[in-house]
Amino acid sequence: AFRISVTGGILVHGIPIMVWKGTSEQTGADVIALLFLISIPTRFLIGMSGVRFAGQYLLAAGMAVGSASLLGLIIIGDIWIVYVFIVGMALLEGAATLNWVVVGNFFGRSNFATLTGIISIFYSTGMMLTPIFLGWMYDKTGSYSTSLLTLAGLYGASAVLFGISRPPRLLSPRQP
Repeated sequence: AFRISVTGGILVHGIPIMVWKGTSEQTGADVIALLFLISIPTRFLIGMSGVRFAGQYLLAAGMAVGSASLLGLIIIGDIWIVYVFIVGMALLEGAATLNWVVVGNFFGRSNFATLTGIISIFYSTGMMLTPIFLGWMYDKTGSYSTSLLTLAGLYGASAVLFGISRPPRLLSPRQP
């Protein structure tokens, strides 16, 4: 839920964030489009890597890269950081491909639809609130720094949670 909520907020405010970093609106739009272009091969490559490596660790790494990308966007004033941010977000999006694979691997097909439905309540709420939070904070402060720092923390929390996640242990049936 953290992962999807943060990404939703960033994508809704993507062009204004790029303008805040010093690009024109057109360049901001081009850069966000570049994110999606770069994410095509990263989704494919990281998706293929999910066959060889544990998906939760690839997800954790992707979220850590996303968090670092947001921190770089806040801290570094040079315009080149926008492009580093876009590559970092494309890697995060590539890792995100494995999110639902991990859910299926951990809990099986019979529980997948129910769990996806429950999880969607939380990430849909986050996707609704995160853009509002970003806009509200920008209106209050004239900057995206505080709100992006908060979102970097959420990506960081996602990295930790994915990194420590394990499939549930099967419980032995109760004996009467």
